[in-house]
Formats: sequence, C-alpha cells, structure tokens
Amino acid sequence: KAAPMKNPRDLTIEPKAVGMPDILFSHDKHSVWNGCELCHPDLFPSVQKGGGVKFSMNEIFEGKYCGACHGKVAFPLMECRRCHSKPVAIN
Repeated sequence: KAAPMKNPRDLTIEPKAVGMPDILFSHDKHSVWNGCELCHPDLFPSVQKGGGVKFSMNEIFEGKYCGACHGKVAFPLMECRRCHSKPVAIN
C-alpha cells in the first residue's frame, strides 16, 4: 500500500472539445471515500512526476482514468454535466 498523500487543491481541467464546459475536479470529494492512494499512482501516475497526464473521453469510456470508477461504482459517465460543470465563458 502506498504512503498517505496530502490533498491538493481542486482542479479545473480544460476539455478538448470546443464549447464543452470545463471539468471541476474536487480532490476533497473524491478522497472522502477512497483516500488518494486508490487513484495515485496507479490510475493517475503523473502526480508522482509533478505533471498532468493527458487522457481522452474515449479512454475514460474504456475504463481508464476516471472510467475506472465512473460508470461502475460512481455515477454514470453519460451524466456529463456532473463533471463538466464550469460555465463556458461567452466573449
């Protein structure tokens, strides 16, 4: 088992699809149930390297990254607005 990790700040993740709202990711909400060690470093190894890992919705639908839990033990992947929840800025 990995050593316990400190919860970092919440993240805003910019999606690849133009016009899709940004993803608001809460480490606090996710770690309440599982702790950081469930996802790091196995599902999201980039935290160990200090950089962000790039992944796609196709990979998530294949059960990688967020898809390891969402659609199985967490809310369904088709509930897009539960993650893509930051309003799109209109210029």
